[in-house]
Amino acid sequence: MRRALTFPAAIILAAALAPRSAGTEPPLDWLTTKQAAMATAIDQDRLVLLVAGRPSCSLCNSVVHGTCETEAPPIKQLILAEYVPWFCHIDQSSDWRSYASGMGSFYLPLICLIDPQAPDSYLARTNGPQVSETFYGWLQAVLPPPVPRFVSIAAEGGGVRLEWEAEPGTPYLVEWAPAPDGPWNALASPQVAAQDRLTLSDPLSDPRRFYRVIKDP
Repeated sequence: MRRALTFPAAIILAAALAPRSAGTEPPLDWLTTKQAAMATAIDQDRLVLLVAGRPSCSLCNSVVHGTCETEAPPIKQLILAEYVPWFCHIDQSSDWRSYASGMGSFYLPLICLIDPQAPDSYLARTNGPQVSETFYGWLQAVLPPPVPRFVSIAAEGGGVRLEWEAEPGTPYLVEWAPAPDGPWNALASPQVAAQDRLTLSDPLSDPRRFYRVIKDP
C-alpha cells in the first residue's frame, strides 16, 4: 500500500519540469530475462510488464515499439513510472510458458502484468495487437489508487495554506505532526472535494509541522 506523502511547512514547491516533445525520450529499456525483470521490479517496487513473442513478429513489434512507446495516452510514461518491461523471446526461453497456461493457440504477443512477489502467476493477461486507449486502461486497472499529492504549501498570514490534488466527491483528511514519524493529529474535519483541487489553511501555532493528506475511509 502506498503511503501518504509528508512535507515540512517550510517547503515551497517551486520547481516545474518543462514537457518534452514527442520522440525526445529514449525508447523503453526491455530486460530479456525473468530473473533480471523480477529482481529489478522488487528493488524498484514496481510490477513487471511481460511481452512474449519474436523479434521478427510484426504484431510483437507493433506492441513493443508502437503501443508501449505511445505518449498520448501516456502509456510510455505509465510504464516508466510503474512497470519493469520484460521482452521474452519465445524461441530462446521457456519462461513465458507458465503465463500462457490454458490459452491453447493464440496470437502473439502474449502480454502479462506480474507481481514480482508472485513471479509464477499473473495479475492480468491479454494477447495480440493492442488499441492504445484500451491498453492504457488495462495497465492502470491493476495499480493501487494514486496517493493524494500536495501541489502547493505556501505561507499565508502567519500560517500555511495547503493545496492538494483531489477526486470530486472523495473525502480527504489532512493531518499534521511535529516530526515525520508522528504522532499524527487531524488538522480539521474531513474535506469533501467538489473539484480536482482542495485547499486548507493552518494557523501554524507550532514553529515546525509536517503534513500528510489521506483519503478518509
